[in-house]
Amino acid sequence: MIAANNSIKTGVRTTVELCKKFGERVLGEIVKILRAKSSSPDAQTREGVCLLLSELMSAYLRPSPCPSLTYSEPQDKFY
Repeated sequence: MIAANNSIKTGVRTTVELCKKFGERVLGEIVKILRAKSSSPDAQTREGVCLLLSELMSAYLRPSPCPSLTYSEPQDKFY
């Protein structure tokens, strides 16, 4: 994997903080963008997508002061 440059790392940290601050309103839009960019021919773009997804999952799965990013167990029943 290509080593992420500082601008990618800064973008990832900034995006994760925005998702923590604004929750699901921003997270849904970010995921749409990441889905579109994940098939980019540019290796650095794909690397940035992977890094951001990894950081978002880490932020989502660990306890967070932001309720919208707190992990909850899947429900057994669908209504």
